[in-house]
Amino acid sequence: MTITTPFVTLWNTIQARIEAQLVAGGDGGSAVVVRYPNAVQDEPSSGLWIAPTLREGGREPAQISSGASHRSRTSGVLFVECHNVLGVGTADLRALAERVRVAFDRWSSSGIQFRPCYLSNGSGGDRVGKWWRITVACPFYADDSS
Repeated sequence: MTITTPFVTLWNTIQARIEAQLVAGGDGGSAVVVRYPNAVQDEPSSGLWIAPTLREGGREPAQISSGASHRSRTSGVLFVECHNVLGVGTADLRALAERVRVAFDRWSSSGIQFRPCYLSNGSGGDRVGKWWRITVACPFYADDSS
């Protein structure tokens, strides 16, 4: 038996968007390696890659009706860390961060509505080990009936 919760539906929708736009190159760019949370995989040794993380901000009633059906709203932020190896410049990394921003900026699907996305650590990014990283923050809310 498969249990579907609002979080699972939310994550599956986001993962499908990542796969279609960034991994499969549906946005016209080159395919990107994705390192999903809790997946058994090694960190890439070189090149561009992303790591999405979903931070749920909470769930609250959005509409209460007299019937058995109520609508709830989940809010949160999708953080997508974009990485490239040090020493090759940041132009490709900035272009990847922009691709991620465009993929989720004001995008909606299956009851999920993204707000304007932004670079959460500035346009310059920061160093993490042997990687240069730019993080894209994509705030959202998702409505579901319960």
